[in-house]
Amino acid sequence: MRKLIFFTFIFCVCATFLISSNIYEGRVFPANNREYQKLLLPRLKEAKKSIFIIMFLASYYPEYPDSPTNLFIRELIVATQRGVRVEVIFNQSDKDYSSHSTVENLKTARYLSNNGISVYFSPPDITTHSKLLIIDRRYVVIGSTNWSYSAMEKNNETSVIIDSPELAGFYTEYFEEVKKECNLFLKPQN
Repeated sequence: MRKLIFFTFIFCVCATFLISSNIYEGRVFPANNREYQKLLLPRLKEAKKSIFIIMFLASYYPEYPDSPTNLFIRELIVATQRGVRVEVIFNQSDKDYSSHSTVENLKTARYLSNNGISVYFSPPDITTHSKLLIIDRRYVVIGSTNWSYSAMEKNNETSVIIDSPELAGFYTEYFEEVKKECNLFLKPQN
C-alpha cells in the first residue's frame, strides 16, 4: 500500500509539473558570432506586421554607415516606412544618463525616434539586460548579442532564432509587460 501511495504521489507531482510548465515547439537556428547578422538581417527585411525589441545596448555609428548594427537600425526604419509596427525598449543604467550603455542607447533612441520608431527606456533602478527580438509574432531572437561593434565583430556571442508562433506570442506578452514599466523616449525639440 505504501508503494502505491508513493507512486501515486510521484505521478501527481510529475503530472502537475508537466501541465504547469510552458513547453513550446519550433525550429531553432543557431546564430552565434558572425552568423547573427547573416540570419537576422533577412528576417528584418521580410517583416510584415511587427518587430518588438528589448536590447541592453544598441549603438548607432554615423561614421560607419555599413556597420552591422547600422544595417539593423536602417532595416527597422525601412520596416516602419512600409507599415510594420516597430517598438524598442532600451536599458537605462543610471539616473544621470552617464554610463556608456545609456549614452549609446540615447544616441540610438534619438535616431530611431527621429525616423518614426517608438522607443522606450526602462526605469534606471531596473537593469534591462535582455537581448530579445520578436518578429511578426513568429520569430524569437534571443541570446547574448547586443547591437554593438564588439558584439558584431569581436566577441564570442551565443544566440538563437526560433521559428515558433506560440513562443513569439509568449514573448510578445512579456514585451508588453516590460513596456508597462518603461517611459516613452521623447526626442528633444529643436
